[in-house]
Amino acid sequence: MFIVFAVNTNAQQGIGLSQPYISSQFLSPATVGNGNYEQRIQTNLKSQFLDGNNLYRTLISGWDSRFKNADPEQKNYFGVGAQVISDQAMAGVINSNYITLDFAYHLFLDANLKNELSLGLGVTYGQTYLDKSKLFFGEGFNIDGSYTAGNYDYLNSIKSFPQNFYYNTGILFTRHTENNFIQGGLTVSFLSKPKTLILSVDTASGMKSSAFFNYEKVLENGSSLMTHLSFSNKNGLNQAVVGGLYSFPFKDKTGKVNRIYIGCFDRLEDAIIPSFSIMMDKYTLGLSYDIYNNDLSGAKLKQNGFEIALSVSLGKKRNEWMRTIFD
Repeated sequence: MFIVFAVNTNAQQGIGLSQPYISSQFLSPATVGNGNYEQRIQTNLKSQFLDGNNLYRTLISGWDSRFKNADPEQKNYFGVGAQVISDQAMAGVINSNYITLDFAYHLFLDANLKNELSLGLGVTYGQTYLDKSKLFFGEGFNIDGSYTAGNYDYLNSIKSFPQNFYYNTGILFTRHTENNFIQGGLTVSFLSKPKTLILSVDTASGMKSSAFFNYEKVLENGSSLMTHLSFSNKNGLNQAVVGGLYSFPFKDKTGKVNRIYIGCFDRLEDAIIPSFSIMMDKYTLGLSYDIYNNDLSGAKLKQNGFEIALSVSLGKKRNEWMRTIFD
């Protein structure tokens, strides 16, 4: 019963990453194409456990780039990206998969190409598979020993492979200079997970609105300070993430500045997230561990999570602005 409660809670809130700043398309479709290099590939793998049992496993992988302008004098550009999400609940009982295509138009606001405004639109194809063979529920017997065949009748009425299309849009402002990176965005999306739980209302679907803010600044000693803030609302449920990382610079053999980031985030009223990242040339690797409040139920079940994130930049660098963990 506790695991079903946890699955229902996640269905209402939707997928939540511990390092969303390393998965730009997860935050907004308006981010596609705005990396500091020609292309990038980003992947997040998150696992959540409840008293040692695998509760969720989420894999998110994305690629994005930009269309080259035929006119070299034209600085504004279009970005394109694709993202795949695989979400497993209850050790594979519920498997949800999503494929998203994102497009964005980026408009520079100054002649130095440091400030840009972008508008993005994404379309998602989603499908969910319910593996009924993994559902037992005491072979249909109730706690008092009576048999309830109606539970199986209801279960058999649920589609095993429901699917649909969903949409999202976002607006984004970015300022990127030699020593500063500032980014803020708003996103609105319709999210839906087909009804695979025995509930009187559909809590999985609904309109989700979110806002986020990314910031990184190089300090006088060469270190940098970054912060990520995000807020989302879906079906009346709010989720907020606040925190930051402090980076220690070090140079490789070619003299390029690499960074080690250490810090912590707080998913308010949910979990504390110690985080570690290393950025080397075109690669960024991040590790995080979710320490939950453990107030999930009166039984005080222990819940924890682990996430690994990787961002790889490809091609030539577009400008000489600072390399940031948000690239």
